[in-house]
This record gives sequence, C-alpha cells and structure tokens, in this order.
Amino acid sequence: MKVLITSDIHGDLDKLIRLREIETFDLHLDAGDSNLHVDNLKRMQIISVKGNTDFFSQLPPIRVVENYLGKIIIVHGHTQNVKYGENNLLVLRNLTNKKNRKARFRCALTYVNADGKTITFEGIIEGKIAEEIKGDEGFGYDPIFLIESENKTLAELGADYKNRHSHRAKVLIKFKEYMEKNESINNE
Repeated sequence: MKVLITSDIHGDLDKLIRLREIETFDLHLDAGDSNLHVDNLKRMQIISVKGNTDFFSQLPPIRVVENYLGKIIIVHGHTQNVKYGENNLLVLRNLTNKKNRKARFRCALTYVNADGKTITFEGIIEGKIAEEIKGDEGFGYDPIFLIESENKTLAELGADYKNRHSHRAKVLIKFKEYMEKNESINNE
C-alpha cells in the first residue's frame, strides 16, 4: 500500500495535482492547512483535518483512519490561527542583542500498528533565528529560520530544499523506512 501524506498545501492545487501525477497512491492523508474546498478534497479522495489556516473549513480537527496497517491518527498540531508576520517580528524584537539564537523545528509522527504497538518517529531540523526577515517562499517562521550550513533562511531556500531536509521530510523518511522494513509493504 502506498500512502501519500501531505500538510500545509496552502491552496496550491496545481502543485498537488502535479505531485499526484508523478506517482499513484492507495491512500492520501492530509494533516491540515490544505486550504482546499471540501468538494475538492472529496473529489480527490483526500482524507484531511482542519489546520490553522483552514478558517472556513468544516473539517474535523482530528481523524482516525483504520486499515490493515493499524490506526493512523491525523492532526495538524497547531491550530491557533497564528499571524506569522507579526510573530516573526516579535521573535526578532525579543532576540535583539541576544547571542544565543539557536532554533529547531521538530515534527513527530506516531504510528500504532495492527498489533497495538506504538512507534514514534521524530524529525528535527537545526538552525538559528536570523537577524532579519529574508526570502519569500514558504510560510510561518521560514523567513527567520536560518540554516547555517547554507547561510540562508528556509524562505530563501524554498520548497525543493524543504521537501528534502525539513523536519517533516525527515520524519516521513524515517516512517517510510520503518514501514518498508517492518510492515510488509511494497513500492509496487
């Protein structure tokens, strides 16, 4: 069984369609902030939950999907309708003249298999808070989250970099490796 897990699509239906044209999936789960109309989600057979930018959505905040692999619980993780631009400025103001600007993004994925065994996977990306807002790709704290090895913010590095190196990418890679090794799934 091939499962596509997405999050934070932010209404980019064209990108989602291109992604789904590359590969065929048996199940598509979305962890919120799709900003897609419920009719599109139903038509595309996407099982989704409400995120913090899905303002007018009637999606539930949490869903449980059961299949032969076990239970998959989908939740966005932060649903407080944050205004990131204001928060980015607040973070920068609070760190003025501070030497320690270390930062990290962390994502956790918990899987319960058919036998009831719970396994939690974690993805972390380390960085620091930049001195100023830079870049126009991404969302949230991306314009102030500096990847030191690249000397650029995530908003400057863009989606291709994030799709390979982000905390979400790392946790999904770990989950995929576990599933391929331990849960008798294949990539056919």
